[in-house]
Amino acid sequence: MPASSDKAVNGPLAMAQEGIRLREAGDYAEAAGIFKTLIDDFPHLVYGWQEMAVLHALQGAAQPALRLFAQAFRTDPADFQPCKHLALHQIKLGLLRDARTTFKTHLAASPQNQALIDTYLDFIGFIEEYPEHRALALVNHIEKGGRFLSPALVEDRILTAVDAKTPLSLIRLGDGEGAWLFMDPAEEQKYARLYEANRRKTLKVWFGTDSHYKSPSFMATRQRLMRAIRNADIIGIPTGLRIAHEYKVSGLNGVPSSVNILRQLADAATNQYCTQDTHIDLHLRGFFPRLLAMPIEIGVISCHPDLGYRLAKSWGARVVQALIVPEEMGFTTVIDGLTAINGVSGMLDAHFPIVFNRIMETLRQGPLRARVWLVAAGYFGKIYCDAIRDSGAIALDIGSIVDGWSGNITRPYLARIQHFELA
Repeated sequence: MPASSDKAVNGPLAMAQEGIRLREAGDYAEAAGIFKTLIDDFPHLVYGWQEMAVLHALQGAAQPALRLFAQAFRTDPADFQPCKHLALHQIKLGLLRDARTTFKTHLAASPQNQALIDTYLDFIGFIEEYPEHRALALVNHIEKGGRFLSPALVEDRILTAVDAKTPLSLIRLGDGEGAWLFMDPAEEQKYARLYEANRRKTLKVWFGTDSHYKSPSFMATRQRLMRAIRNADIIGIPTGLRIAHEYKVSGLNGVPSSVNILRQLADAATNQYCTQDTHIDLHLRGFFPRLLAMPIEIGVISCHPDLGYRLAKSWGARVVQALIVPEEMGFTTVIDGLTAINGVSGMLDAHFPIVFNRIMETLRQGPLRARVWLVAAGYFGKIYCDAIRDSGAIALDIGSIVDGWSGNITRPYLARIQHFELA
């Protein structure tokens, strides 16, 4: 069938989707050919201009990408997608004034998007106040302060606590926790729309709904999170590489959440720190099998009912307590090769407040049977770690690595599942 007939049958949207598929597969030349055809044959549509711009950006051609993004936006200023693509690319290039103009131009064509545009304008303001070099300086301040631990030193701290029978809490702070940190009232007001958007987004990831937003009971957990951070012996924080990545992709949540974690901890006097990916480092160093082979009682908190059995079978762990929590409810389909695990816990009760209150009551009863706890429970896991520490035990926040142990690829780092899955 002639090419013109193919276009007549498939249409420009189908062509754009095929070009995107080829681009994501790394076949840039073929993708570029399709996008050029779209530009030549359908110049009044955004598809060709926008997707060719994305292709150029992926190849590091920032200025050609900028011109193409601008053309896509001029093609349809009322469409938010080309507006967002252009503005975020301008932000990456440091053209913050131009990005503001782009958003305001779109708003003139689509006034119904006022709330959405206000969020992005807050984001631009945040980046103006905390540019990348300032964020990296915060990382450097913490890492050079004498309290940043290598993976080997994290291991030593844990094993010392095991031998000495002293309590310890290791927690890791990510975008979700960063979004929910307390900031001073003036800043909360200054970036109110950005912070609200990010907080609602995290709630939807955790619960599948943002209905807990501003509920007094959930808001009270923020105080408990702050207490858990103050009491933690070791805190996993964003690294310089993570910060650089978030600024590179203009992460609407990743930038302010990561920066606010560092701001909260920059002058803390008692905590020690490590990378927020320390759970991966410890696994790849073979630390967990060595730890669990020791003659100590183990507790687990996760959404995987068979995790204790797997740890006992593979590494000889003496699992004496296992508390089950619901999985994150915000993802229900397989996306980009990542596995959705909805339903894996078999629980019908919501994590908050029902399961949360039940687990906190269990952890408060003490003394706990288990000496070392492996905790994989997201935001609430940090609070569980604090309660475990209060009981005199050791709590290790190991997060999504338990998905890999259970054979589920829920994060990109778990793609090489053979390095993580247990028997």
